[in-house]
Amino acid sequence: MTSIPTRKPLRLGSIREDGELPRRSWSSLGEFVTGYLSVVYARQVTDTIDTVWCRQWWCHPEAVERLTLLWRTRELATTAARVSGWWLGDCEPHMSALLSVSGPFKYCAAGHKTLLRPLPTDLDAAHEAGLFTPASPPVLA
Repeated sequence: MTSIPTRKPLRLGSIREDGELPRRSWSSLGEFVTGYLSVVYARQVTDTIDTVWCRQWWCHPEAVERLTLLWRTRELATTAARVSGWWLGDCEPHMSALLSVSGPFKYCAAGHKTLLRPLPTDLDAAHEAGLFTPASPPVLA
C-alpha cells in the first residue's frame, strides 16, 4: 500500500486593508509545482481513465512551458481578484490541457514515456510561403 506524503498546510494569509495579499514567490519551477501547485490543485491522477499526470513532468516541453506560465502569472497575482482570475483564466485551462487524456502525458499513466512527436510540418512549403527568412531557419527538435 502506497502512503500519501503529509504536507504542511498552506496558509494564504489575510488580505491587507489595501486589498493586497501577501506576496508569494518560488525560487524555481520545481518548487512552485511540488510545493504549491501540486498541493492546491490536488487531483486523482492514478487509477483513473479521465486524467493523466506524469511524475516526470519536466521531461515534457509543453508541460514545462505551461507550468512556467502558471508559476510566473501566479507570482504576479497579488490581490484576491487577481488570484481568482489566475485560477479561472490561467490555472484551470492549462491544467485541464495538461491532465487531458489527449495531452502531453497521454502515454504516462503507467510511468514516463516520450512517445509523442512534434506536429508534422511541411518545411519546404513553409519556406516557399515566406514564413522563414534565411537568417531564421526553423529549429528542429
